[in-house]
Amino acid sequence: VDYRLSVEPGTLDFKLLEGYQAADAKTVTVTGANVGKETGLDITAMYAVGNGSGAWLNGASWDPAAAVNAMTEVSDNVYEITYTKVPAGTAYQFKFAANGDWTHSWGSGGAEGEAVYNGQNIQLAIPYELADVTLTLDMTGYDHSTKTGAKYSVTVTEVVADPADEYYLIGFINGADYGC
Repeated sequence: VDYRLSVEPGTLDFKLLEGYQAADAKTVTVTGANVGKETGLDITAMYAVGNGSGAWLNGASWDPAAAVNAMTEVSDNVYEITYTKVPAGTAYQFKFAANGDWTHSWGSGGAEGEAVYNGQNIQLAIPYELADVTLTLDMTGYDHSTKTGAKYSVTVTEVVADPADEYYLIGFINGADYGC
């Protein structure tokens, strides 16, 4: 009897011995030179990924290897990136992707602030005209065998115009007096 077991990201094919019934199976043991249990996750880089446009995600849309969205490891297994002057909006989405591809990513789907392995897109609304947005992914409690324990946070800070950034025209243009 042939059986097929789907295992992300591939498929394992196996055959039961003659006279053996699938209902009798309690454990399937797989051996071989290329068989091993993944016990940890080697993160070489972490990226913020989403529906980038303009200042949001530096304009990179759904690219898990966009260098402009490489996060900084601010402490052991804690990654952070800040986007400046992101305009108001309610349709921002993002996830986190390890090592520049979609093999290991984290999104939403659990409790607030829980980064779910291969979870849904995290939704973000920015209520200010302009805001600085900091995304943080904390992997210090992450257990790759259960794929749980990662946390994320989002800090949205209103950008207030600095009067020093305002410029005034003083003088005459085409005969009009502008404060001289």
